Amino acid sequence: MESATASTPARLDASQAVIAEKRAQILEVIRELPKDKDGYGLIHTDLHFANFFVDVETGTVTIFDFDDCAYGWYVMDIAMTLLDAMVVHAGTDRAVSTEAFAAAFLKSYLRGYTAEAPMSAFRASQLLHFLKLLEIGLYT
Repeated sequence: MESATASTPARLDASQAVIAEKRAQILEVIRELPKDKDGYGLIHTDLHFANFFVDVETGTVTIFDFDDCAYGWYVMDIAMTLLDAMVVHAGTDRAVSTEAFAAAFLKSYLRGYTAEAPMSAFRASQLLHFLKLLEIGLYT
């Protein structure tokens, strides 16, 4: 994850310097995050809705497509799933704003996530950095 996000995107031209600068600022913050066992380790890095299956009858979740696994911050996988949920939602129910949907989705998602792997308030507060990094990656 680190090497993939550390280089400057080749597709940004000079007119997009603001985006490149914002990305550099986010990466600087992320690089300073602690790499302890509670927040850093082997992650999926591509945990979106096409890469897991939910069996509603048994309540089990099966995750697959591990070809992009890397060492990184666990919150990155949360950010990836949230971003994917927001993208999927944007094309569906217009009666609910994407922001409202994201807040409800994240509350539910984190309730399940933290039941298995507790997360500190500090870790949760880093989510926006990873979400913005993913958004910039999609843009570029």
